[in-house]
Amino acid sequence: MEKFDGNLLTAAPKTKLVGISLDLSPKVLRDSISIALNATSTKTIIAIFTGNLSIQTNFVAACRVTVPSGGSLIIENDNQKLGSGLL
Repeated sequence: MEKFDGNLLTAAPKTKLVGISLDLSPKVLRDSISIALNATSTKTIIAIFTGNLSIQTNFVAACRVTVPSGGSLIIENDNQKLGSGLL
């Protein structure tokens, strides 16, 4: 299952997704669920002096886990100096 919320940025010949993207592949097992997850958050940045447009990546996470029934998955950034904590 793929979900995206944002915009398409086209700079010929390439098109890039800018926003929040989530790719989730769950598989239900007898007493657990297997999950493959890829999440990305990006935004466009316009340089003040040149007016050039670029894409800034704010968050990227990828994992493959097996979560037992009644369990959960938490992704946390332990290094507070990296990233703003915003998604």
